[in-house]
Amino acid sequence: EELSELLAACPLKVPGGVDAPGGKVNVLIQAHISGLALRASSLVSDANFISQSAGRIARGFFEIALSKGWIALALRALTLAKMLEWRLWATGSPLRQVGGLSEQVLTRLEATRTTRDKLLDMSDAEAGSLVAHPRLGASVRQAARRLPAMGASLVTKPITR
Repeated sequence: EELSELLAACPLKVPGGVDAPGGKVNVLIQAHISGLALRASSLVSDANFISQSAGRIARGFFEIALSKGWIALALRALTLAKMLEWRLWATGSPLRQVGGLSEQVLTRLEATRTTRDKLLDMSDAEAGSLVAHPRLGASVRQAARRLPAMGASLVTKPITR
């Protein structure tokens, strides 16, 4: 019965449901990425085994695809491996990792596909109106500041003098 509840909460369709071959694994992987809580001890142990194995398998697929030169497949395998490791959907906001923001605010940010840089360029009032909670603008921008960022600069020089 808990597996059926998890199936209903899965964001992606599971062809054939939990009775199909691989259906239970599919549901447990989606539950792992989504961060859904499991109650049954048998499902918890299955989910731990599957999440550990799935990450290694996805990284293995990535290495194989990369060595064969299959770039599109390598990108998909790497994306899956990162989703499994970070427990965050590729379409999800990185602010989900920071914590401290409500589900409603995060959903709103994901719907608008607002990046960290865009949030930092906004004022508190603009960020608040973006998430439909004017008083939360400062909190949203503070969460964006906690995300790590990397900058790079490039200096070009001629090969010959």
